[in-house]
Amino acid sequence: MAMKRALLFTLALLVAEVESPSLHLSCEKGEYAYSGRCCKKCPAGTHVENECIVPHNPGTCKDCTAGEDYTAYENSLDHCLRCEECRSGKRMVRPCTVTSNTECQCNDGYYCPPGCEECLRCTEKCPEGQTLLRKCNATANIECGVSPEEATYDVKIVVIIVFVIVAVAVAILTTFLWLCKKEFRFFKEDKVKESQDLLVPEATRRVVIVTNASHKELKSLYFGIRDEVPQEDYKTLVRKMGLSDNDITRICRDNPYHADEQDYQMLKTLQDKLGIERSLCGLLDALWDMKLKRIYENLLNQLISNDIVTMETKE
Repeated sequence: MAMKRALLFTLALLVAEVESPSLHLSCEKGEYAYSGRCCKKCPAGTHVENECIVPHNPGTCKDCTAGEDYTAYENSLDHCLRCEECRSGKRMVRPCTVTSNTECQCNDGYYCPPGCEECLRCTEKCPEGQTLLRKCNATANIECGVSPEEATYDVKIVVIIVFVIVAVAVAILTTFLWLCKKEFRFFKEDKVKESQDLLVPEATRRVVIVTNASHKELKSLYFGIRDEVPQEDYKTLVRKMGLSDNDITRICRDNPYHADEQDYQMLKTLQDKLGIERSLCGLLDALWDMKLKRIYENLLNQLISNDIVTMETKE
């Protein structure tokens, strides 16, 4: 009888998994979607070794190895993150533990701004005529400037010059408009007509229909185009995909020295919020809206050739 109940329970789980794909799940905080069910995340210092069988329960969590890898937060990672090794020119100020990465700092006389690759030599002294406002530290070079008295004098001079320039410009513009009012109106009308003649219809947009996609494929595509998007546009891309400014700030704060982990967590957060299908469509929509048409077309062609999406023309 007990064996029969166990078989029925297993069958019910399989049916629930088929009828409730992870794309439509809405898991609670501290959970993640996997194969049609919500599993509890593993705590910091561990990673997921085996996914849960019973929904809303933890699977098997495996400890990270001290001094080798770590996880700094509860997670659904299938492996721990490798500990960072301090590069040449840096010294270790805090060793790697199972819950925190190695912290490195430039040697004395050098500094490294956030996001830099190598330590830079501190400037020894300020230029002539400037005074030292801040000494060089591990993250910033010396800061030089003028004394408060000189700064106040310079500001007054700039204000006077700006005021004179603005006054002269306003007088010239007023005189010009008064003399050329009729001619200016005709000129403006001609410009409007010229602008209308130069308008080019926007390219036809195609509706993308996702037919077959997985977390592994989404991750591969996401990291594949990451290096193609200009660095200054990257946060705009994930924001247009659906990530909030608070999420971006939190992820960057939690992983200050691990750019790959920041990108992975952004993708993971998007997938947890939107599901695989909407995340993939959001990626395509973001590339289109940002007018990154070459990257958009290359990605779309790749998805079509791999039978991940189909498309139809939007009239």
